[in-house]
Amino acid sequence: MKLTLRSSLLFVILLLSFGASSCLKTRSGLREETENPDSGYSNKVTEVSTTENQRVAEELRGEINQLNGRIDELQKKNEALAGDQAKKGERDNQMRDLESKIQEMQASQAAMIDALQKREKEKEKEKEIPKSDPATAYEKGRAAYREKRYDAAVDLLTQYLKFPKGKFTEEALYLRGESHYAKEQYKKAILDYSTLQEKFPKSKFISKGLLKIGMSFDALGMKSDAKAFYQEILDKHAKSPETKAAKAKLK
Repeated sequence: MKLTLRSSLLFVILLLSFGASSCLKTRSGLREETENPDSGYSNKVTEVSTTENQRVAEELRGEINQLNGRIDELQKKNEALAGDQAKKGERDNQMRDLESKIQEMQASQAAMIDALQKREKEKEKEKEIPKSDPATAYEKGRAAYREKRYDAAVDLLTQYLKFPKGKFTEEALYLRGESHYAKEQYKKAILDYSTLQEKFPKSKFISKGLLKIGMSFDALGMKSDAKAFYQEILDKHAKSPETKAAKAKLK
């Protein structure tokens, strides 16, 4: 039987559905839950709220049972072939391979659980901002930026930017880019400044954004890319306050 990353993901989803994402179950523990009628496993499966999660739970239980059955089969064959060392060795290798796959699945679980838990935290943060009042997110994000609370600024401005028709989108993009830059998250900063340039080509923040894109590329060691943006300031925004800094960067 072949275990895949998908199998591991199914397991993680099931753990989260049961409220047990903080622990990883061993194979013996899973066997006990899936096979013991008193374990409450069946009740847990039926408690999963959505049809999709029910399907995932049933599919996962089937895969776990197949895996455990395969290992049991190999163990029994080993006992029956105790005198045949060659075949016994072959069975041992197959069992070790299956056990290794179990370990790989468990190792990948930890990373995926962390990612899913992070996403759950993000969802909780989203709930903190009333969707009927996106301006609140912007005002709080701007205040956080001014107070140099850049993590909070990024979170709040991201909340606001989920409203594509918000009247402060231009400012929010720029301030989030500035927050990323302050956090030395240069690639994210470049993305925000570039998005600002694309969506608001006449923005008052364009020359500031171009300068910061160049400085971000400089910080990433990409000097030639940086120069192109400094030059763009001189070519297209020669009267902007950023011209002096751009000239200095090109020397």
